[in-house]
Amino acid sequence: MAMQLRNTSTDETVQLSDGLTFGRHSSCGHVLADASVSRVHAKVEWHNDAFLLTDQQSSNGCFIDGRKQHIIRLRAGSIVSFGEVSFEVVDESSATNEDHSAERSERARQRRDIIEEQSGGLGDLSQQPFVVRALAFALGVGVMLGVIYLVRKAGEVF
Repeated sequence: MAMQLRNTSTDETVQLSDGLTFGRHSSCGHVLADASVSRVHAKVEWHNDAFLLTDQQSSNGCFIDGRKQHIIRLRAGSIVSFGEVSFEVVDESSATNEDHSAERSERARQRRDIIEEQSGGLGDLSQQPFVVRALAFALGVGVMLGVIYLVRKAGEVF
């Protein structure tokens, strides 16, 4: 059965296929520019005449209709979430007017462009485990202390 995921915020649709991946990394089949989404968040597989969505050890998990699950069987009408990004599972054969679909796709592209312009900062660091974030903080403090030490030493010399 041909199915799609429709982004509930942007109305953008994604055709499901075996091996499709979702995440922030450019190597993913569908890139989601959202800090709550892991680099490689989830993968779609065709198994026993159904699409299955498998969480790829993401930081924020995958949810179906509000319940966190590692493996999700996709059914029309369900709401699937990757971090804070939600999609409705739709049966492609129930898609209506192509002009309306093209208009929704254009609006989705415009919204995606705006989101990409506004995103940035520490998105990657925020997806890291606490230990990595703590090490980055400690490194920053160490560099600052080193600079202060060198400035004081330079003041003594001159």
